[in-house]
Amino acid sequence: MFGARLKLARAAAGLSLRALEERLEGLVTARAIGKYERDEAMPSSTVLIALARALKVTEEFLLDSRRVVAFESVENS
Repeated sequence: MFGARLKLARAAAGLSLRALEERLEGLVTARAIGKYERDEAMPSSTVLIALARALKVTEEFLLDSRRVVAFESVENS
């Protein structure tokens, strides 16, 4: 579930894996972020906090598996 929420937050921010990697300033690679999104790995607490800040969401949002969040549509301005 963490992976789905991470991917959702990244999409909502309009960032590619590489762009998110750049925002994290070398803390973690795009390949690692992809593994998190596929639930093949979990980030350390340091990386979790950095991901949340980079995506402008809370750590709780990324970790909360009880609530399902879905966007109906996204419009570009």
